[in-house]
Amino acid sequence: MGINFSNGSSTSGLVADLWRSTTDHQGNTTPLPNWERADTSNQGYIVGMSQSSGIFTFPKTGIYLVQLHMLIFLNNSTTKSQRCGANIQTTTDNANYVGAATGDVHFGGGGYGTNIDTSATASCAAMFDITDTSNHKVRFTFGAGQGHEKVAGNSSHNRTWAVFTRMGDT
Repeated sequence: MGINFSNGSSTSGLVADLWRSTTDHQGNTTPLPNWERADTSNQGYIVGMSQSSGIFTFPKTGIYLVQLHMLIFLNNSTTKSQRCGANIQTTTDNANYVGAATGDVHFGGGGYGTNIDTSATASCAAMFDITDTSNHKVRFTFGAGQGHEKVAGNSSHNRTWAVFTRMGDT
């Protein structure tokens, strides 16, 4: 039995939304762009987030749990090892962003000249007290090692995704 999502209408104060990156991005990327609300396989949302150019805006005040999951690929014959990061950044003044959470992944290669073709996931989560929906925002960044790494996106299924859940009142 599936969940019956209201797709945008709720009187309970609940916010639950799932977004996914739709395209691959190579190298350091701030903010990570090209997001869409997950819209396949009966996925839905209850009072959703807004997003523009990789910046997410909260629909109402409250305490939110934000979860980020990135699928990261490395395919490079010249890289010995790399460290990459999935990052959640927040602003309270609509301008200056600070790091709130980071999920690192480390690729250990076989040495220079050895073909490295691998993937890993990096995840992180943070809670935010949103008291001002016009100035409190969130964005995601991808920190690549030497720039050969890429974060995977797809518009049909969730490879790199974020979940926003309103936990309660502020």
